[in-house]
Parts: sequence; C-alpha cells; structure tokens
Amino acid sequence: MLQPASEPVAAQISEPVAGAARTRFVITLVHGTWADNAPWTQTGSPFCLQLEAQLRKRGATSVTFSRISWGGRNTHQERRTGSIQLRRHLLAQLIQDPSARHYVIAHSHGGNVAMRAVCGSPTLRGQLQGIVAMATPFLAFVQQSFRLALVRPALKNAVEIVVALVASYVFSIAGALLLLSILMAGLTIWVEWALDFPASAWAGWGWAYYRWGGPVVAAAVSAGVLYYGWDQAKNDNTGLLQAESSRVLRRYSYFQPEARLANMPVLVLSSALDEAYSVLAGSWWMHRVTGWGIRLAVGCAIGVTVALVVAVTFIYYSAAFLPANAAKSVGWAGLLDRLAAFAGAAVFCLSIFVAYWLVEAFMQVGRRANPGLGLSDPAENIVCNVRARRGLPAPIQTTSKRYGIWQLTRHAKGLLFHSRIYTHPPAIQDIAEWLSR
Repeated sequence: MLQPASEPVAAQISEPVAGAARTRFVITLVHGTWADNAPWTQTGSPFCLQLEAQLRKRGATSVTFSRISWGGRNTHQERRTGSIQLRRHLLAQLIQDPSARHYVIAHSHGGNVAMRAVCGSPTLRGQLQGIVAMATPFLAFVQQSFRLALVRPALKNAVEIVVALVASYVFSIAGALLLLSILMAGLTIWVEWALDFPASAWAGWGWAYYRWGGPVVAAAVSAGVLYYGWDQAKNDNTGLLQAESSRVLRRYSYFQPEARLANMPVLVLSSALDEAYSVLAGSWWMHRVTGWGIRLAVGCAIGVTVALVVAVTFIYYSAAFLPANAAKSVGWAGLLDRLAAFAGAAVFCLSIFVAYWLVEAFMQVGRRANPGLGLSDPAENIVCNVRARRGLPAPIQTTSKRYGIWQLTRHAKGLLFHSRIYTHPPAIQDIAEWLSR
C-alpha cells in the first residue's frame, strides 16, 4: 500500500561528501505488472545500493528511496488507480522537502502509471525533476473511425424496419400477388378466347417483369432499408460516439495530450529483446479482432445473400424456362413462378438478419474476453484502441538508450530480458549520470 512520505523505505544518507555540492535526492520507485513486492524496490536491494553509491560519487549528500505498491493487475483501471496513489505520494513528498531533487524510477507498466500521475498534475509537471522508465511499453490511445461503430446500430435499425414491414404488410403483399396472378391468368384466357390473339405477344413484358422484377424490387427495397438504417444510426449515434471516445481517452490515456509533458525530462531504457513488449505488440492485433469480427459478420451476410440469390435464381429460372411439355410435368414450376418476388425479398431480408445476428454474437463473445493490452469492453475498443510503443512522441523531452542482448546476458541477472535492466550495472550507472545532469 501507499507508504507515507515521512517513512521512506530506505535509510537516508546524510553524510556530506567533501568538496561536493550539497544535493538531496528523493526517488520514488514504482514496480510493474504483477510485481507489487518487486525485490528491486525493497530496502537495501542491489539496485538501491548501487544507485545510491553512484549518486554519492557525483555529489549527492542525501538519497532517499521510497516506494508505492499499486495493485499491479494488467488493466487500465488498475493503472489509473495506481496513478492516483502515486500522485498523492509525490505531492506529499514535495511538501515535505521542496528543496530536494525529486525523481520517479519505474519499471514496465509502472512507467505508464508514472506518466499518468504526472500528466494529471500541474504541480508535478512543474516541480518533479524527471522520470526514468525502464522497459516500459508506453500505451498510446488512437481514436478510430466511427464508421465501424455505426454498423451495429445501423443493422439494428434495419432489422426493426424489416420486422415492421413484414408484420404490417406481409398479408397485404401476399394478397396482392395472389390477386395479380388471378388477374394475369384471367386476362390471358380472355385475350386468347375473345380476341383470338396470343397472350404471349402482348404479355411478354408483363411476364418478364413478373419473373425478374420481384427480386429486383426486393433488392432495391432492402438496399433502401439498409441506407435508411445507416442514415438514422449516423444521426442518432455520431454525437454519442464522439462523447464516448472522449470519455475513454480521458479515463485511460497515460501521456495524452503530450503537450502537457513538454517540459518533463524522461529517460527511457529498453532492451533489444523485450518479451513483455513483444507480447503486448502481439496483443495489439487482438484489439483488431473486434473490428475484424464485425467486418467478418457483414462479409458473411453478403456471402449468404449471394449464395441464396444464386440458389434461388438457379432453381426458379431452371424451372420457369423448361420446355412447355416438361414444364407441365413439373408441378412446382408454376408455384415457383408465383413465389419469385417472395423468394427475392426473403433472401435480402435474411441477409440483414444474418448480419445483425453475427455482429451481436461476436460482441457477446468479445465481452467475455479481456485482451492483455486494452479495454475489457469491445464497445470501447470500437471507438478507441490502444497500442504499445517503445518510445514517447514529441514534444516530450526523451533521452533513450537500448541495451543489447549480449550485454544484458553478460552483466545482468534474471530470467527475462524485460526485467534485467534494473540488475544491469551499466544501466544503473546511466541512471545515476542522468539524474545528476
């Protein structure tokens, strides 16, 4: 838990160095993910002892180490809470010793905690001397296009329209088609009998429309429904999506807007091989699953539509254009002839329902998955995604150094390269040199 500034973890070194400028350092150590009891942050750890010795060589008269223990879980909410803890801790230390040089040294996601803590406090931005981030995957949020987010409400509107149309007009449409069939058949008989004129000579265009027009009209109506659903979703949801995107950025971003940290020096130390960063970089692709899933759902709906159109067209027109004698022997040919419009309409209505069901199913599955990098709610991922970076963007004043694999293997200890920097003597020396600049 948060330790009071008046009770630092490591003892203060108050003996002055002869001939050296009197410089007091107050350094807060911040652990990374799943490391609330990180040994390197403890009293008398090799990291603290070596850094203290290096600073004393450079004129430090007092070095005070303290630490905070935030939850350490790999969630944005946990890091947000940790940043509030760290901010209070640093402000208390500034009040207690305003003339000392105050720094934060953080490892892994502790660097993001530190960046957010400082970014949200004008006092810390003005009085903190700097931040050292070791193996930190800096998480930057990116606002996405709202087009993808509008797919879901647009399909929902389209489904509601289709349901309303079917519920209101299916019986009237069926009656109208039945009446049209009776009228066409009666008119054909009357023309051939009363006028002695072949019906096919004048009714060709009518039958062509009857056969081809039903699916075409159904497709046009379905396209109109989708367009109306999209337009309605855009009018109703664009403002809400903008507000949601701004909320996500305010709630979870760590160093955005970057202009707030324009005057904050940051030392970034990284490894050429960083297992944690590699995992997070791969997790970014998991973030894209939400968008890909929605696109896949729409693509599957289009594929279902095309397949059904081809199947219905093949069956219907294969029967409708059979030779006369063969057609008489196929009893369902006439039925297909009458149901052409219904078949076309059913195909396009079904495609809308398939798209909506697939999108909803993916969103339900997505709610049960919490990728290691990002937001737990896929609806938030649609409007804003997060990506890991090795460095910080301008105008933040960044000094960067990356250590090679061979160098860390020879001089540092640890199972993961991600955790070797704070056991690497040259890295500790670089930190001391930067703190004493």
